[in-house]
Amino acid sequence: MAAAVPPHAEKEIRKYLNSFFRKNIHPVVERILGLGAGVFEEELVLESDPEGQKQPFLEAVLPPRAILATRLERPFSTKLGRTFERVARILAAHSHGEARTQVTVEGDVPSFGIARIDQLIGMWKANKENKPSYSDMVREVVAIRDESMRRMRVKVDLYVKHRNGIEYFFEMKSPKPNKDQALASMDKMLRVHLVRRSAEIRTYYVMPFNPYGTREAYGYSVAKTYLDMENFVLIQEEFWDGVIGEPGAFQHIVRLYQEAGAAVRERIDRELFG
Repeated sequence: MAAAVPPHAEKEIRKYLNSFFRKNIHPVVERILGLGAGVFEEELVLESDPEGQKQPFLEAVLPPRAILATRLERPFSTKLGRTFERVARILAAHSHGEARTQVTVEGDVPSFGIARIDQLIGMWKANKENKPSYSDMVREVVAIRDESMRRMRVKVDLYVKHRNGIEYFFEMKSPKPNKDQALASMDKMLRVHLVRRSAEIRTYYVMPFNPYGTREAYGYSVAKTYLDMENFVLIQEEFWDGVIGEPGAFQHIVRLYQEAGAAVRERIDRELFG
């Protein structure tokens, strides 16, 4: 059985996280410690794990009480969110051989295809009862032919060529997107299919972690309304274990964040809450 995270990938991820924490997380810690514990007392709430608030990567870095304080949680969440693409690329590169972030897909596309994508996304925006599935939209878009052509460029968060030969394009975004973010991601990925003229490539919206724990429990209404959750969205292990890594990869990655964040977690707990 293959390792959940290949040894060379683990070494590179550990090196990257240690460097990132040193440059981006530790300075935030210094600023926060300078405020003193009293600043956060009014923000703390009783629920230690309210519904829809699971944050495994953040929990790897901050002690539980700190996560409940908005002024502590927000800057750390924002900065940690910047690491997911890089860590995913490292894992995918070692597991499959080719993986790149911020990839531009470019080519000539039929003008009617652009207009049709706008119409299809408009149906989702209006939340029409007969809105098509993401899979149906892909099939329709790649079948479009038009003599009038336009040049199109689309930038995607992560590209992976799987060892089975399938090309994957991912948007790695918040597990709680707003309406515009959700619709923009479907629009962007349909444009990737239009450029590549293929329904064989795979395009997904990735939620790097699941704030609700399981797919069945996932309850964020905006995402469920404006994203095709069944055909377009990968959540947590579905991405880390099911596509770019082996079973157990997600938990292994979380442990690497815990290792990198141990000193931060212990210092905040001791100096603010000790």
